[in-house]
Amino acid sequence: MNVPLSQIEESGQYRIRNIDLLAYFGAADTKGEGYMLVPDGSGSLIHLNNGKTQEEQYVQRVYGADPNDNSLSRPQVSESAYMPVFGLKNGENAWFAVIEKGDGIASISADIGGRQNSYNHVHATFSLRGEDELEMYTSQKMQEIQLLSEEPYRGDIQVRYHFLHGEDASYSGMARLYQQQLIEQDVLKPLGEQMELPFYVDVLGAVDKKASFLSVPYRTTLAMTTYEQATEMAAKLQQEGVNRVQMRYQGWFGGGISHHTPTQVKLDSEVGSRSELQALSAKLEQSGELCSRMWLSSTFITMICVLFLPRMRRGLSQRRQQNCIHTILPLIAWIRVGTAIICSQRPSFLMW
Repeated sequence: MNVPLSQIEESGQYRIRNIDLLAYFGAADTKGEGYMLVPDGSGSLIHLNNGKTQEEQYVQRVYGADPNDNSLSRPQVSESAYMPVFGLKNGENAWFAVIEKGDGIASISADIGGRQNSYNHVHATFSLRGEDELEMYTSQKMQEIQLLSEEPYRGDIQVRYHFLHGEDASYSGMARLYQQQLIEQDVLKPLGEQMELPFYVDVLGAVDKKASFLSVPYRTTLAMTTYEQATEMAAKLQQEGVNRVQMRYQGWFGGGISHHTPTQVKLDSEVGSRSELQALSAKLEQSGELCSRMWLSSTFITMICVLFLPRMRRGLSQRRQQNCIHTILPLIAWIRVGTAIICSQRPSFLMW
């Protein structure tokens, strides 16, 4: 079904706002058994004659809501529609539609029988004009004025309908049909050999906790996951065939994850010793070419304090200060990704 909008003529003061294309095509009556397919997320089903007549009609903009639309209408709780498709199954037969042109201005509408009328129907609606709302305030009240763009969409709108029977008359059959179309259009391509995906793990090392001794309050550090336990986790993941483990270990110095601002780095003994930390790093490196790694996570301010403030206190020559500035700039870009990497051997660019 093709509609050449460039050939539509408007007259008088009225303007075309939307076009409901074949709104009741293939509709099912009150005796229909089946469902309607709508592109909510990866695809959802609305069963025919389900009795939910108090619910709102399903209306979803293809590819998501228009960010320029400032209307105050309450949105439905739904996922974005990622595919310009819809369909209906009734008994042993079904039909499936693909919006081939004008999908960028299209919405999918679906409604069950018994709410507005006795028919279950699903169709595409095309918004020929953009819309907005203007609020005008007076001393006593506020007035809303609906605005429409002067020029409408002038391209074609086109929807292709497919008819399915027997075993293909199902949402699986609709999915296979659309998949085959995308393959023929060279949109979907077979996956080639790919590198194994990384597996990200966040590990909480230590936390600070309020405690008391003889009614005297104090703060202590409580181990949640020790280096040894993290090593066991890494070993079990490798045994189950999970490689490329990217482990971020948080709360390892300065009194746990909510650490104080330090002047030096001292490992929290509650989570283990330096040798156990090195054993954890070595365990992850056993994956070889699969590149498992461990990050010791901290914050940007902590890193600046640890690496630069002690040296600045002792005083630096002008040349050293310039080198320090050139060091801070790449460090800021490095840490802004959210994770700081602390190496057992200090990188050469931090030595001065």
